[in-house]
Parts: sequence; C-alpha cells; structure tokens
Amino acid sequence: MTAKEIARCMGCSHYTVKQQLDDARFKLGNQRTTRGLCLEAMRRGIIAPLVLALLVGAEHAQVRPIRRPDAPRTQLVVRAQRLDEAQLAA
Repeated sequence: MTAKEIARCMGCSHYTVKQQLDDARFKLGNQRTTRGLCLEAMRRGIIAPLVLALLVGAEHAQVRPIRRPDAPRTQLVVRAQRLDEAQLAA
C-alpha cells in the first residue's frame, strides 16, 4: 500500500505515515525500502513471519479511528437563589 492508502485506512495524514516510516527506517539502520524495513525487522525478531502472513491474508480489515463528537459537549448549570422575606413581600 502507498502512504496515502495507509493514511486513509488509519484516518490520519499521509505525512504522518511517511514520518513514521522514516523513523522506523532510521532506527533499523537506514533501510531504503519498506520491503527492506520489514526484512530487517523480521531478522531482528521484531516482526514474526506468521504475523505478516496473517496480515496479508486478512480481508482488508480496516482500523477504525476514534471519532470525536462534532459539537462540543454542553453542561447545564442551574442556579438556585434564596429569597428573603423582604423580597417576598415586594
């Protein structure tokens, strides 16, 4: 998948996906390709080959992003006031 396709599935910006891949490449020894990144992670035991097989075989199970409410939540405040006898007489 491209960075834009991954971003659509994850519900984030494609720049975020690119930055995360760049960070992973740096941590795993400046791998040039995503394939090289996956192979290095498998070699180091970070990713198990079985996990990749399960992910590839999945029916494109999409990760649902957390949805925030469109409108901010409102709070109802009720204020009670004590009336004195002078105010009641008026």
